[in-house]
Amino acid sequence: MDYWERNLDPDLFVDRSLTGAVKDKVVLITGASAGIGKAAAIKIAEAGAKTLIVARTEEKLLETQREIEARGGKAFIYTADVADIASCDALIQQVLADHGGVDILINTLAAPSAGPSKIRWTASMTTSAPCNSTTSARCG
Repeated sequence: MDYWERNLDPDLFVDRSLTGAVKDKVVLITGASAGIGKAAAIKIAEAGAKTLIVARTEEKLLETQREIEARGGKAFIYTADVADIASCDALIQQVLADHGGVDILINTLAAPSAGPSKIRWTASMTTSAPCNSTTSARCG
């Protein structure tokens, strides 16, 4: 038993690094134009994820995208206001059309004027046989 645990256990060979967790995954990050969201987007893209960056300001997203690409990563820009349901619905439809789904959602958005009781972001991931995952998300 000891030999198996030290040499043959399949859990020993699982890549538990960030790259192992996100490589080739579709990762959507809200609030990706500044702060924690931007830092997360850069690190996740460097680790090999297909990174979808979301914020309200396209200019700041373009800056984040340039930083990601300068480090060898790949980022796709989506402008949306996640405090607005119609904007969220449009974002979801576009992301599904472009990428077929999202594997990981990272919500880092800040809403200082609205507060936590005014903004609620709910996401559910469902796995289906024909594709890795489909995503449905609602805010409001």
